[in-house]
Amino acid sequence: ANSAAALLAVDRHDLVLGATRAARIALQLDDRRIATGIPAADALHEAGVSQQEEIIEAEKAALLRALSRTSGNVSQAAAALGISRATLH
Repeated sequence: ANSAAALLAVDRHDLVLGATRAARIALQLDDRRIATGIPAADALHEAGVSQQEEIIEAEKAALLRALSRTSGNVSQAAAALGISRATLH
């Protein structure tokens, strides 16, 4: 049985940096496509979302990371993000 793992290496911006042979075959990736900076969501053929939805999701992710890093302390998270507590809410 072929048990090769299909894995992607992705940077913090969701761009594919590399892929195992199994992933390259399954997702039809080659060095050229990877070098152009293909988003992982595109490589995985995830349902298309608008640019506006992508921005909203990125903002949510940033807020959740800030809250996680401050153990849920809204004031500290807002300060770390350089925004007011009211804006964070």
